[in-house]
Amino acid sequence: MKFSNRTLSINTDLNTAMDVEQLLNGGFKPLSTFLNYKQLDSVLKKMRLPTGEIWPIPILFPKPLEHTVSVGTTLLLKVRKQNLAKLKITDIFDYDLKKMIKLFYGTSDIRHPGVLETKKSSNIFLTGKLTRVGKLDKILKIPTLEPDQVKKIIRKKSWKKVVGFHTRNPPTERMNFYIKIA
Repeated sequence: MKFSNRTLSINTDLNTAMDVEQLLNGGFKPLSTFLNYKQLDSVLKKMRLPTGEIWPIPILFPKPLEHTVSVGTTLLLKVRKQNLAKLKITDIFDYDLKKMIKLFYGTSDIRHPGVLETKKSSNIFLTGKLTRVGKLDKILKIPTLEPDQVKKIIRKKSWKKVVGFHTRNPPTERMNFYIKIA
């Protein structure tokens, strides 16, 4: 495997930017970077990290198709032309997309939006040391709460039950209703 110490500027989509933000702010704890091969395989087959912790969602950074990268390359991740984070690549691996699609979505039917999107992506993935450069809420100019702030509110209000809900898309009014009555 080749080693490099160069830096490349990469424009990321909003979904990747949101994953980066969650990895860096503790929202995806215990993860602090994108999954490696062993972690991905475990998540897909057992819905757990190799450490045994429950983790049902693959958090991946597909290799940008237009760039050649190697271990040691640093990617400056940008969203809306603004710096968000740096990813210093420590591992590059491939994974069978057909296998991943079937294990994660339970179908290979392209009418499923996740299947269709995954089929468009690279089967080569990157992981490494992720470092914050900017904050997504500042870039997008939206109000947010950090996970520690949410935990503080939960303690202050003495809530006994808390429902977690993960979506890459903003919740609709119907989703908000179901979340509130859960």
